[in-house]
Amino acid sequence: MNPSMIDAIKSVLAFLAKLFARQPADSVPVAVEAPPPQNQKNNQAVRERDTTKPALTEQDFVDAAATLGCSVAVIKAVCQVEAPKGGFLPSGEPTILFERHQFSKRTGRQFDISHPRISSSKPGGYLGGQAEHARLAEAASLDRHAAMESASWGKFQIMGFNYVAAGFTSLQSFVTAMYQSEGRQLEAFVAFIQHEGMAVFLRDRRWADFARRYNGVNFAINNYDTKLAAAYKALA
Repeated sequence: MNPSMIDAIKSVLAFLAKLFARQPADSVPVAVEAPPPQNQKNNQAVRERDTTKPALTEQDFVDAAATLGCSVAVIKAVCQVEAPKGGFLPSGEPTILFERHQFSKRTGRQFDISHPRISSSKPGGYLGGQAEHARLAEAASLDRHAAMESASWGKFQIMGFNYVAAGFTSLQSFVTAMYQSEGRQLEAFVAFIQHEGMAVFLRDRRWADFARRYNGVNFAINNYDTKLAAAYKALA
């Protein structure tokens, strides 16, 4: 092989190495990593990190309300009840709630004995905030797909297993959108409401009917309907 050919091969290999090492500009982390140890140094690092994510604007609410045929106050009421602190945590990760009974169901109860904190036939075990990502990470180490399906995501707390109804072709594309902005979270909500035929409940402010479909048949245990009614009254 002559020297010029060798040099050409080296150039091609160098180009390919740079190409595969390049990180896509719009890539986001997958929500399955445990948070850093809770010490002062790491907490300071979290505060100093740029974790700002685009928040919803008034026009976003207006557009969503027009699409669903309801008032802006109705959509804001859902936001207030589902995620009163917003769609993102200070770390920049989306607000989530991990549902251990859903994970148990999706994994055939096989982890109920060995990992009862994150796998049980009964709901519960909630820790809130950043700690929910730690619960998700533990579950993901056992079954990543089932874990992401078993969390509710973002400002509207849409369950992962509803990703198709929320307008996505894959679970990963849904999770990626949940990491990007509250606008993407709102888009998922609008698509989900339309897919499930729930817009009429929002338009007519039939809070119990909406909560039954959106939060499940046991919605009354957590007073979702009365919370929605109260939030709307305060906003209207």
